[in-house]
Amino acid sequence: MNNGNMNSVPLPSIASGEHDCLMNEVQIRSTSTSSKKHKHPKNWLKAHLCQNKFTFGLCLSLLLAIAIVISLLFLYVLHRRVRSERELCLTPECISLAADTYNAMDITVDPCEDFYQFACGNWDKTHPIPEGRNVRSSFESFVNDVVDLYRELLRKPILDTEPDAVKKLKTFYQACVSPERDSPAIENTTYHLLMQHLERFGGFPPLHGERWQSKLSLERLLALLHLEFNTEPLFELKVAADDMNNTQHIILLNHPSLFLQASAAYESQEEIDAYLKFMVSVATSLGVERTQARNEMERILNLEIALANVASNDFEEKLVQ
Repeated sequence: MNNGNMNSVPLPSIASGEHDCLMNEVQIRSTSTSSKKHKHPKNWLKAHLCQNKFTFGLCLSLLLAIAIVISLLFLYVLHRRVRSERELCLTPECISLAADTYNAMDITVDPCEDFYQFACGNWDKTHPIPEGRNVRSSFESFVNDVVDLYRELLRKPILDTEPDAVKKLKTFYQACVSPERDSPAIENTTYHLLMQHLERFGGFPPLHGERWQSKLSLERLLALLHLEFNTEPLFELKVAADDMNNTQHIILLNHPSLFLQASAAYESQEEIDAYLKFMVSVATSLGVERTQARNEMERILNLEIALANVASNDFEEKLVQ
């Protein structure tokens, strides 16, 4: 080597065949790397697009679900509102009852402090307790309103299209309140009608004295009085549902509904005397001699007092049990 030339390392000699193999391998690797570099941006773009589509679909599904939930809530609220409007009673009777309930309330009172005054304060102010009584309830007012309504209905003219029971009720009421109810004609008609019914049982006993005989047995007489006249002189009989088994009915026997109603009334001598006087007047109006009438009515009154005592003792025993 000359001194003027650069130092160089001698390259190993490569055969031509081996050189060609190396060149091919380098070319293949270069091509493979180039192709990967070209393919990578396309794959990334495709993955990005797929990810965007998934996100878009997820957001769309979420919005759709929210819209469905809002629609269902709207329909539910609308249904409840329509249902509440249908269930709301707007008839004149309901409106009147609601107004009465509201007018009975005292809304100036805090319900947490005094709920009774809040609910019934104004009713107590407008419905004072009458003298001689210690209580008054709203049910009594309702009963009085119903009685007034019945009175108005019974005063109306009798119509041919009305049921027979309504005709009889109107006839009876109008005869009682008629100014001519004490006229001789009305008295005579009433007397003959009463005597016809008494003859079905053998007549009025005080008129016949010891000679009186019933045309019916005691069982048939009591049944007829109960069915046709709604009168139960010895005991009260009715059919009611069984409290222990509501699928069947039972027969109930109870003490009779006495004329003076309260058993305590038979302990008051003043009321007993007034009742006896009334009984004697009825008997004499039916043709019984006054002395005979008083004797017979005293016997009937003593029987009623005995029945009242039995009913009172039975009631006290039930209270003890």
